[in-house]
Amino acid sequence: MAKYFKKFPKTVYKLKEDNSLDTITNLTVSFSFDNQLKENNILYYLYDIKEGETPEIIAHKYYGDVEKHWIILKLNDIIDIKSQWPLDYRSLNLSIEQKYKNNASPGQTGIVWSQQNIHSYYKIVRGTFLDSEEMNENEYDIDQATYNSLSNSETIYTLANNVKYKLEVIKKYRTYYDYENSLNEKKRKIKMIKPNNVAIIEKEFEGIMINGR
Repeated sequence: MAKYFKKFPKTVYKLKEDNSLDTITNLTVSFSFDNQLKENNILYYLYDIKEGETPEIIAHKYYGDVEKHWIILKLNDIIDIKSQWPLDYRSLNLSIEQKYKNNASPGQTGIVWSQQNIHSYYKIVRGTFLDSEEMNENEYDIDQATYNSLSNSETIYTLANNVKYKLEVIKKYRTYYDYENSLNEKKRKIKMIKPNNVAIIEKEFEGIMINGR
């Protein structure tokens, strides 16, 4: 990110007791993407972060320059890379172990505890048009009592023009391990500015830095 900060404007600041002045980088100047741009799917596409990929790796792969990783972070409002970027498999397991080790019984690891204890219950309602295999699915959080009283079911209805529609109700639960994994997986989907639009973004960024706004 060294090149990123080189573009920031300079400011004069008194740093020493002898009243001498120094020129420093003005880090208070901020740049952010306009909300309209963030919602304009003509300018970006959705990307799933692969196992072990960092912002620098992705920037090099798609923009040809690791220093352009700031574009990825800014577009996705990522401030804290440690908490907002998906962990790799090993790091995630270490994190889960640390988080739940105090819940574990003597001789039991935090990982094992997280795999053996239930975090939440939910119900899936899935509808499928059998002729076209078009499907819609909704998930609902439920409590343990509702989960215990619920049964998996499948019903096939005949609609107009003899169209067959299958309605399924499926009950499931998540362990703490599943829950942590699902949170991590949600972080994998990010927005990526299309490569042919990167120059426009950089020009706008440099304009803001020059004007100090």
